[in-house]
Amino acid sequence: MKPTRYFIALSFLVLCLSRQQSLAQTALAQVDLGPKITNDMLSRAMSVYGMNSRAAEPYTIIETGKRYRYDHLVHPDSAWVDDYNRVVHVFPAENELEVGLYSQELGSSEVDSMRSIRKADSWYELRGAYALRYDSIRSKEMYNQLIFNYPAMLLADILSHKEQFKWKTSGILQGLPVMTFRYIDVAGTSWMISFDNKTAQIVQAESVKDHELLGDVTVSYRYTEYMKLRNVHFPSHVVLKENERTICDLQQSMIMNTGYQPVSLPDSLTDAETGKAVNYYITRDQIRISPVAQNLYSIELPQANSRLMLALFKDYSVLLEGAFNSRNGDMVMDTLRKMFPKQPVKYASYSHFHDQYIGFVRSLVYYDVILLFPPNNLSWVRTIVNGKHTITRDSLSERSKAMKYELVPQKKIIKDSRNRLEIFQVGPNHTAEYLVFYFPRQKIAFTGDLVFVKDTEPVPAAGERTRKLYKRMQQLKWKVDTIYTSWPLQGYGVKNVMSYSDLQKACTESH
Repeated sequence: MKPTRYFIALSFLVLCLSRQQSLAQTALAQVDLGPKITNDMLSRAMSVYGMNSRAAEPYTIIETGKRYRYDHLVHPDSAWVDDYNRVVHVFPAENELEVGLYSQELGSSEVDSMRSIRKADSWYELRGAYALRYDSIRSKEMYNQLIFNYPAMLLADILSHKEQFKWKTSGILQGLPVMTFRYIDVAGTSWMISFDNKTAQIVQAESVKDHELLGDVTVSYRYTEYMKLRNVHFPSHVVLKENERTICDLQQSMIMNTGYQPVSLPDSLTDAETGKAVNYYITRDQIRISPVAQNLYSIELPQANSRLMLALFKDYSVLLEGAFNSRNGDMVMDTLRKMFPKQPVKYASYSHFHDQYIGFVRSLVYYDVILLFPPNNLSWVRTIVNGKHTITRDSLSERSKAMKYELVPQKKIIKDSRNRLEIFQVGPNHTAEYLVFYFPRQKIAFTGDLVFVKDTEPVPAAGERTRKLYKRMQQLKWKVDTIYTSWPLQGYGVKNVMSYSDLQKACTESH
C-alpha cells in the first residue's frame, strides 16, 4: 500500500477514535448534568410554591367541581356525577411544606358564603366555623389520593424523598417546554412529573396503573390556569383522568389562613392501618363445580362470592356469567377444558356489563368463544378486549385474537337434542339492558343480581329489582321450579338458590 493510503487510513482511524471519545464525553456530561438539573428545578419550584421563605404564610385552598364515578352504571357510556366541595388548610415552612392538614367537605352554599368574605386587597379570611379536622391520613394510598390534587403538596412529598426524584427528559407537552422527572412515591408507584421549564410550575403528573379489567390504565393529573397570591402559585384548574375518562374536574382558589396550627403526619405511613381491600382473585382449588340438573352445572367461586353456570349440549357447552377479571377467567376456562374435553365452550354470555359479570371476556376471546351480549355493550366490550395488559399479563396478552360475538337485542335460543337455553333481555332493570337465562327442560332460571329474597320466615317483601323480574317472568310464561343467582353466594342475608314459591311469596303476599 502506498504511503498516501497509509496516511489516509491512519487519519480516518484517529478521526473515528476522536468522535467516539467526544460522544462518550457528551454522554458523561449529560449523566453528570442530571443531579444539577434536578436540584435547580426543585430550587425554582420551591420558590414558586412559597416554600423557601421564613415569612411563608399559611393558606387555604377552596376546591369545587365535579367527580365522575363509573361503578354500577345504568348505561356503559354514562357516569355518575357528584358535586365536589372541599376546604384544605396548608402550612408552608422554610424549605418544606407541612402536609398535615385540616379539611372539610362543604355544601355549595357554605362555599359561596366563604367566597363572599372579601377584604380590600382581594384576600379572603377564613372563619373558625370551617376549621374541622379531616379524617386522619391512614395509608399510603390515601396520602397519594390527597397530595396529587395539589402541586405544592406533591412538591413537598418529593422534597421529603429526593432520592426517588430523577431527571428523565426534556420536551414539549401541549405546547409548553417541559422538564420531566421520574418519581417513586411512598406507595412504590412510578410517576412522570413534568415542570414548565420557564416557570417551574408543575403542569402534569402521569403514571400507569394496573386495572384488573382494563389492564394498563394511564392516570394523569393536569394542572392549568395558574394564579398567584402573595408568593404562592397555584393552578386554578385541576383535571384527573384515567385513560380518556375524566375522574375529577376541579376549580381551585386560595384564601388567607389565620390562627390554625398544622397537624403533622405520622412518621411512617402504613400500607393500610384500617381495613383491607377485597381480593377477588381465585385459586384453582377454589373452583367448585357440581351438577344442579341434567346437563347443567353450577360453578361456585367463593373467593369472588360468585356463581357461574355451565350448560352442556351435544358437542359444545355454554358458559354464563363471569367473575371480575381475566386471571380468574383463564383459570376457569382451563379447568372446564380439562373437565369437559368433548364439549368445549362455544358460547358465553353475562347478565350485565358491570365488572364482576363481564370480567371473563378477554379469556373467552382467547379461547375462541362466541360472546353474546346486548347491543349497547359493544363499545365497552371492545374497550376491555383491546386493552393492553403489560403489568399483569393474561392469556390474550400472549396471543392476540379477534373477538367473535353476536348481539342479543331481545332474545336468543340455543338448542339441540340434549339441552335448550333461552336468553331474554329484561331491562331496564338495574341496568338499561339486562339478560336473564332460562332452561325450560330443567325448569331453572339463572340471573345475576336481580333476585334478592331474604333467608328468613316469613319471607319479607322483595325490592323493586326482584318485583320487576318476577313480573317479566310472568309475562314470558316461564315454567320455573328453581331460581339460581350469580351473586351473592354468601352474606347479605339473602338466598342464592330458591324455589319459585319463595319468589312468589316475596313479590305477591302482603307484608
